Amino acid sequence: MKRQIPLLITSAIEVTAPLTKMTDPAKRLGATMHAFRQWLSAPAIDQIVVVDGSDFAYGNQLRELADTSGKQIEFLRFRTAEDRTRKQGKGYAEGEIVLHALTHSRILASHPAFVKCTGKLWVANYADCLAAFDRDFQCAVNGKRVIETIDTRIYFARREFWLRHLSDAHLRVNDPEGYFLEHSYLDRLREIGFRGVTLPVPPIVLGRSGSGDFDYPRMSKYRYYSRRLRYAIFRRMY
Repeated sequence: MKRQIPLLITSAIEVTAPLTKMTDPAKRLGATMHAFRQWLSAPAIDQIVVVDGSDFAYGNQLRELADTSGKQIEFLRFRTAEDRTRKQGKGYAEGEIVLHALTHSRILASHPAFVKCTGKLWVANYADCLAAFDRDFQCAVNGKRVIETIDTRIYFARREFWLRHLSDAHLRVNDPEGYFLEHSYLDRLREIGFRGVTLPVPPIVLGRSGSGDFDYPRMSKYRYYSRRLRYAIFRRMY
């Protein structure tokens, strides 16, 4: 059942990456907890894995929320390579976090697929996105006439596909030079000739951006349906 696809939440409460406007750990923790509560109320999710790449130990408050949710929750923590994170940026750190999760999580090891979402965010139409997932890797995309970047805030992936083709894509990231994880993933997928990257249903992403320190506005109906039409075109092209 697609309902059984576990959710991977990546977080870094204490950040060292450049180009990050929200740096206050307390503020980052508050935004992460707010998003975590939204995910706990999502009926299409049974299992959640939270991995923090700054070796932050989530306190009792977050664990108490997990214990009363009726869902299976797994917390992991480690520290990403700080020197490379400072040099290459948050995209490097996120790739390292996902790799750590897929090689250390008991929950993720027992499932063929997973959905990854950046901490501090949630998806209002998650159940619709989950039902539409039908490839080895799918996500939202950016671009008007062609796909220019993919949206790595949330994506759906087969575990073995990600490990085989995307597990080292973060090594190429160079945020200060304008080459982000969104570029690296797309380039790698094009290199292997992968088609069908566009998720049929545009995710409605809510929460707070750590990079820009702003709240994502709810997508208007016009924007949603125009994006859905564009996605349908992209699916025929790519």
